[in-house]
Amino acid sequence: MMPFSVFRIWGTGLLSWLVLAAAVYCLWEAAQRAEEPAPVASPRVVVDAPANDEQIRPDVARTERITATDHAGRPERVTRSDKKWPFLAIGLGLLALSGCGFVPVVLLLGKPGTSFPGAQRAGKPHTINRPNGSRLYVEVFGREQGPTIVLTHGWSLDRTAWHYAERELAAQFRVVVWDLPGLGQSMGPRDGNYDLEKMADDLALVVQEFGRGPVVLVGHSIGGMIIQILCRLYPQQLGTRIAGIVLLQTTYKNPLNTALGASFWKAIEKPILVPLNHLTVWFAPLAWLSNWQSFLNGSLHVATRIASFSGRQTWGQLNHGAFLAAKAWPAVVARGNLAMTHFDEEEALRDIEIPVLVVRGQHDRMTKPSASERIEQLLPHAVPFTVKAGHLGLWEAHAEVASVITEFARQFVVREGNAASRWTTSSNNLPRKNSLSR
Repeated sequence: MMPFSVFRIWGTGLLSWLVLAAAVYCLWEAAQRAEEPAPVASPRVVVDAPANDEQIRPDVARTERITATDHAGRPERVTRSDKKWPFLAIGLGLLALSGCGFVPVVLLLGKPGTSFPGAQRAGKPHTINRPNGSRLYVEVFGREQGPTIVLTHGWSLDRTAWHYAERELAAQFRVVVWDLPGLGQSMGPRDGNYDLEKMADDLALVVQEFGRGPVVLVGHSIGGMIIQILCRLYPQQLGTRIAGIVLLQTTYKNPLNTALGASFWKAIEKPILVPLNHLTVWFAPLAWLSNWQSFLNGSLHVATRIASFSGRQTWGQLNHGAFLAAKAWPAVVARGNLAMTHFDEEEALRDIEIPVLVVRGQHDRMTKPSASERIEQLLPHAVPFTVKAGHLGLWEAHAEVASVITEFARQFVVREGNAASRWTTSSNNLPRKNSLSR
């Protein structure tokens, strides 16, 4: 998720409430029209016919007012079904759309397949309590000893985003996944500080507590941004504890600069996006309810399809992506969005003297492929790789992503035949620019 995600929160939220309000209005109008007083007839002139052919005079005319009444003399109520049924049909249709519209949307926008990230989890759970009041939730999969791969998910997601990767990597590696502060089962800090530097400190602690042997850091989207900051804050870890890095569909600076439509997002950043994110913090409960209403009617699924996928997504993947967006507490998302606007590690990338696998999404709208290309130019030892996917390439192309991470780790990080051996930065072990490229 990016700083402009507040447009999705408030845009789909407003649409959702309008649909629900229209449903309530139509049902109320149908109830009002079901029974209403019969209209009072207009006076009519009745003229008694003369006995002969004499001229009819006005003074002999009389008037009658015909009104249907009940036994008590009150106007009789009559059913007007001809005007009730259109409102009733529209109201019920809009109500059904508000409650379960996501079902046809998922079937229409996704491909057959109910498998979704987050299913069949069997990791060993751990928690880390931080001095700032946050509590980090960690799960460990795979081998107890040997090389470790630490996976850091994207913003507004949680550790379940790595379901496919952890399943496919656990056979060869010790796999560690964790929830970023305030997301998933991790608690955020008491002071509401979601600076990326703080998250880099959290990641460093996860590596310290759960890293075994050489460690490979893998970060998707904001996860890759956090890894870049860690490299700047803890350079002594590079080449000793941390043997390699995978930057998966991420950026090197404020993500508004590298998203599709960057010039537009930058133009409205300060006058619109920043105030909207602050508004989301203040009105988080309303934004949260709006998210769930958007999830139920399917508008959140449409926004998720446009922003995060390229067309290869399954039913389960699309639904789970929208579910995570709805579940994330809006105040946490907004504070992280604001923190991302200050991100810039362009110069720091030049000092990372260990192998870095850079995976770009060919159809990524959130972080365009050009962002990964710039990262590759800045890194001394970059390994480029491209997947035909949107921003959630770790789902759409999960087999390719897991395969290239495994190959990268075995080729450049873990010495063949002795996975637990000490990794060294010898010239023979560093990747060439064209290694693994596709």
